Amino acid sequence: MPSRIKVDEIVGSSGNTITIPSGQTLDASSGALTLPAAALSSLNASNLSSGTVPDGRFPATLPASSGANLTALNASNLSSGTVSNARLDTITKDKLNLISDASTAAITAKGTSGVTDGYIALNCEQNSHSQKIKAQPHAQAASNTLTLPGGTTIGDADAVLVSDTGIQTITNKTLTAPKIANGGFIADANGNEQIKFTTTASAVNEFTVINSATGSAPEIQSTGGDTNIDLKITPKGSGKIVLDGISFPNADGSANQVLQTNGSGVLSFATPSAGAYNLLSSTTASSSSSISFDGFYTSDYDVYEFVGSDIVPNTDNDSIRWRIRVSNADKTDSYYYGGYSPNVWLYYDGSGYYNAPNGGWAEPFFGVYSGNNFRDVISLNSRHNGVSNNDFARYNTSETGHTLNFKITAYNPRSSREFKHYKMECIWNCDNTNSVGKTMGMNGYFSYSGTTSAHSGISVFCNSGNFTSGKFYLYGIKNN
Repeated sequence: MPSRIKVDEIVGSSGNTITIPSGQTLDASSGALTLPAAALSSLNASNLSSGTVPDGRFPATLPASSGANLTALNASNLSSGTVSNARLDTITKDKLNLISDASTAAITAKGTSGVTDGYIALNCEQNSHSQKIKAQPHAQAASNTLTLPGGTTIGDADAVLVSDTGIQTITNKTLTAPKIANGGFIADANGNEQIKFTTTASAVNEFTVINSATGSAPEIQSTGGDTNIDLKITPKGSGKIVLDGISFPNADGSANQVLQTNGSGVLSFATPSAGAYNLLSSTTASSSSSISFDGFYTSDYDVYEFVGSDIVPNTDNDSIRWRIRVSNADKTDSYYYGGYSPNVWLYYDGSGYYNAPNGGWAEPFFGVYSGNNFRDVISLNSRHNGVSNNDFARYNTSETGHTLNFKITAYNPRSSREFKHYKMECIWNCDNTNSVGKTMGMNGYFSYSGTTSAHSGISVFCNSGNFTSGKFYLYGIKNN
C-alpha cells in the first residue's frame, strides 16, 4: 500500500510551495482543500482522470486541444455564453428534430439583400450535384404556401414534381381551362406538332368534341355565342377533305354540275351526262294572272317539258290558255296550227263505271280563237253545260277537289325551222247533271310558223281571271 499523508489541515505560508512527494497521494475526500490560484498554474485536464472542476476558469486563449480533451464537455455545462467556432460531430436524423408550430417555421432559409434569395440545397448521394429550392425574388411579393402532393391526391404513391420546362409524362390530371399560347401546339410522343392552336381576338365561337356511349357516334359540334355557326374544314393548298377514304373536291363546280365518283374514292364536279332530265326553273301560282318561263332555252337542251300540277283558277267559266314566247314576249298572232286526239272519260251512273267514246259527251276542239289566242288546248271543266266545240271546258268554283294537270313538250324550239312542234297532255275532272265524277283527258299537238327565229319560252294564263293555286315547272332533257 502506498504511503499516505492524512492531516486535518495543511496551511502554507504565502509564497511557499507545498510539494506532494512522488508516489504519495493527497486525500481531501472528506474535507476541503483550499489552494491559492498560483498553485493551479500547472493543472492540466490530463491530470483529471474523473470528475469535474466546478467553476473552472479558462485563460483568454485556450491552448490547442484535441477532441479527446473534450470528451466530457456537454452543452448542459454552459449556463451562459457561447463557444466560438465550436466543432460539432456529424448530425444524423436521430440528432435533429425540428418542430414547426402554427406561426413559425422549423427552418427559415434567409436571403442576403442584393446577393441572393433564400434557398435550400439538396445534394446527391456523392455530394457532387446539388438541386436548390429557392424563393421568388422580392419584386414578386410572393408570400404563399406550396404544398407537396400526397395522400388522396396521388394515392400515397411515390411521385416526381412537374417542371415548367422539362419533358415529363403526366397522367390522371384534370385540366379545366388550360391556356395555350397563340401558335402553341400539342405534341406527339416524339415532340412533333400534332394539334396546333391559333388565337382569334375576342373569340366567341368554338367547336366542342362530344364522346358517346355504346351504339352512338361521337360528335364534333359548332358551339359559341352566335345563334347559327358553320363548321369550316379547310385543307392546305391543293389538299382535299377525305372522309372515310372518300376524297372531296377542294373547289366549287359550275352551276348545275353534280358530284361524281371515279370508282376509286375520288369525287369531282361534272356536267350531267347526255339524256339527263334537269329542272331548269319552277314557280308557285298565288293569284297570278299568268305564268311565264323565258330565257332558259340553251344549246345544252333540244327538248323541254313545261309541267303544271294541281292548277285551280279563281273565276267561274274561265278557260286556261297558253302561248309560245319569242325574245321575252308572247306571240299573239294567228300562226298557230294543231289538232287533238279523241278524249275518253270515265263516269259512274250509280251502278257501274263506263267509258264514253269521243263525241259521246263533248268534243274538244283545237282552233284559233278570234282574239288571236291559241285557245282550249289546255282547258278545265268542273261542270259541262253544253258549251260549243270552240270553248268546251270551263271551271266552276262551286265544285271542290277539281284541278287540272298538264304537260307540254317543246321539240327543239331554238331551231331556225319555220314550223316548231309542241305536244300537249292534260287531265282534269268535271261533273254535270247526267254523270258524276268524270275524269277527262286530252292529247294535243300543234306548231307555230309565225317566225323562223328561236323560241325563248312559254306562257300559260287564264282568259279572264287568275290562278288561285298551282305549281309550274320547266325541265330540260340534255343533248347527246
